[in-house]
Amino acid sequence: METFRALKEGREPDYSEYKQFKLTCENVGFQMLEKMGWKEGEGLGADGQGIVNPVNK
Repeated sequence: METFRALKEGREPDYSEYKQFKLTCENVGFQMLEKMGWKEGEGLGADGQGIVNPVNK
């Protein structure tokens, strides 16, 4: 939602809340993604073409 609001208002998105709740290497989902070859900062998908930023609540 933050990305949409920021685009609508003509400003840069604020991901500070994301940084507060960022997943770490202790998270099981994070570990699974890394085992499948994902690296932080890359998009999801076969060619890494997916979104890089998280989906906000």
